[in-house]
Amino acid sequence: MNAINVNIISILLMIWTIFLIARNMQLYQRKAIFFSLSCLVIVALLLLEIIENRLIDINSYDFIFLRKVVNAVGFSITPLGIIFLILFNYYEIDKKVKKWIIVLFWTPFMICVFCSILSIWFPIIFSFDGLTYQRKAFFFIPSLTSLTYLILLLVVVKLKHRSYKNTEFGFLCISIFIGAISFFIQILIKNVFLIWSSYSVSLIIYYSLMQESRLQYDSMTGMKNRNLFQKDISALENTIKMGIVIFDLNSLKYVNDNYGHLVGDKIIIDTSKIIQETFNQDYCYRIGGDEFVVLLKKTKKDDAKVLMEEFSKAIHEYNKTHELNIDVSYGCAFRNQTQGESVMDVFKKADDNMYKMKETRKFYKK
Repeated sequence: MNAINVNIISILLMIWTIFLIARNMQLYQRKAIFFSLSCLVIVALLLLEIIENRLIDINSYDFIFLRKVVNAVGFSITPLGIIFLILFNYYEIDKKVKKWIIVLFWTPFMICVFCSILSIWFPIIFSFDGLTYQRKAFFFIPSLTSLTYLILLLVVVKLKHRSYKNTEFGFLCISIFIGAISFFIQILIKNVFLIWSSYSVSLIIYYSLMQESRLQYDSMTGMKNRNLFQKDISALENTIKMGIVIFDLNSLKYVNDNYGHLVGDKIIIDTSKIIQETFNQDYCYRIGGDEFVVLLKKTKKDDAKVLMEEFSKAIHEYNKTHELNIDVSYGCAFRNQTQGESVMDVFKKADDNMYKMKETRKFYKK
């Protein structure tokens, strides 16, 4: 199978991936646009590679300038596929970004574009000796730019998906670096054309991981969902020292009805952040619309008491600086070693304690 056929198959796979994302746009929300754009960049690069291979076969001086343009555009947009993946993961991490950080972020890409375009007229990244394509002294610029963004992508993915286990994150790293490895192989072996088809495979693997993550993690908060909670709590059946904390937001319906669902969603997200910052985020779950659970694995009662005080203090500090308060009830319970309680018995005790607190907080307050 020649390079053109491989590229055509890769293009079809990318189009299919974009179609799947479009069908699930509500699940991934607006940030899915960035993943689709990354796929479209790969499609564009694959098409440029097909055009370049075709022009090589024609082998005519009439198309030298066109070949220069094709290569310049290809080198220019090479980092964009990775950049859009960064933006896809960075979306909603922090909306308040300083201008100098934005400038710093885009600087490597702009340098790459500038040098690539100039190479049409000056031998910076590439040139043509007659009909022969040649790499020049600054050929490393697109490669270095892409590598820089690849490293940044891994950092952002790790920050965004802090609840990934090491094995999951390792598998994600492998999927990302498939494209990087193929890139360096193509640099070493001039007549091998596999970089963009490899990147398309990487994106498909990435999309598969996204789908798996959607089944295990809450898309709004990034916390583990009810499916993983059921799995993890069952695994604690034989753990003697364990406890459970249940949180439930008060008057969320009031907030949604009077301030809108976007404000209500922000209350949910901010509450989840405080919970994960206070407790071990590996055991934090969102199991319902406004209900969260923390599993206290091998945590002493005194230590749990300290954590609950830290949580209450964090909520108090939040409410001092925000117009709308986080109003949350919670209950904690530990397994009684002498009564042979099951983990679900502990869950029920924690739930009962949460409702006792909720009875004292019936009205929403600013």
